[in-house]
Amino acid sequence: MIQNRPPQNPQVLPKTMPDPEHLQHWEARKAQIMVTLPKFVRPERFERMVRTSYFEGASYLSKCSPVSFIGAVSAACEMGLEIGKTLGHAYIVPFKGQATLVIGYKGLIFLASRAGILKTAEAHAVYPGEKFEYYMQNGQWQSMHNPMGATSKKDADITHVYGILKLVNGGDKFEVMERSQIEEIRNRAASSNSPAWLNTWGEMAKKTVLRRMFKTVPVDAEAELMKALRYEDEQDYPTLTNSKPEIYAAAMLEAEQINVETREVVEKKSARDIIIKYIDIAEKRGINLAQATGRTHLELSELVDGPEVPMILLKIEEALKE
Repeated sequence: MIQNRPPQNPQVLPKTMPDPEHLQHWEARKAQIMVTLPKFVRPERFERMVRTSYFEGASYLSKCSPVSFIGAVSAACEMGLEIGKTLGHAYIVPFKGQATLVIGYKGLIFLASRAGILKTAEAHAVYPGEKFEYYMQNGQWQSMHNPMGATSKKDADITHVYGILKLVNGGDKFEVMERSQIEEIRNRAASSNSPAWLNTWGEMAKKTVLRRMFKTVPVDAEAELMKALRYEDEQDYPTLTNSKPEIYAAAMLEAEQINVETREVVEKKSARDIIIKYIDIAEKRGINLAQATGRTHLELSELVDGPEVPMILLKIEEALKE
């Protein structure tokens, strides 16, 4: 008689691991955030970029607050920028414990092209040993760059960075900056010692030159490029210099009691419930959220789901940390 026996080593199916906390927040809010995603970006592609960017940088992004991660993702979403190394539009990097969106020079070129003002745009670095000349001729800048003969291709040895724009209206623009000029601008920035500058000086230098050029291009103030430049100008990379560490830590602790909710709990709550809870915390601390959000507490308590809600939530959360 043949008996059916259970296998000696039955296969154990792997357990499905829950998403990290930051991606739980993304899952809970992505429907609201992606309302702002431009139509030319496929939602599934953007979501894949968010997850890939997080896991590629999980060793440091996991130490940043979930609120700052969602804020960086929201900004990239609204501008339609691809996050990560594939196209180099923008990157999410840590800066003083906060996940921060850094727009690359390729991202600026992409936005300028979308704004309909560019035919072509270039940014190049000059290294020791290369032949590089630039001069004015007939009222226009001319340049000659022969990259052959370089004795080094390290960022630390870059001597100049220059950019060339060819505009749709027929105009051309040229800008060159010496290393000392770029360093002077860098040293005035709050992000001077951020990973972006420390690890990719050449890329940031190219962006510095392009930023200077784009700000002289006549374009509608509401164009995508101008939005990106304003975003960076207003970013004022997170810093604790205006807060006492112990006050900041206490605020973070109370805010995180809300922020660390699991995906299942967050999804069961409406944005209005969360906002009302935040208002209650703000009133206990004597914080008026009107300055941060432009809305009274009564107006905030009456909000329902809409495209503006994710950013309002982020502004409230940031106000509670101050």
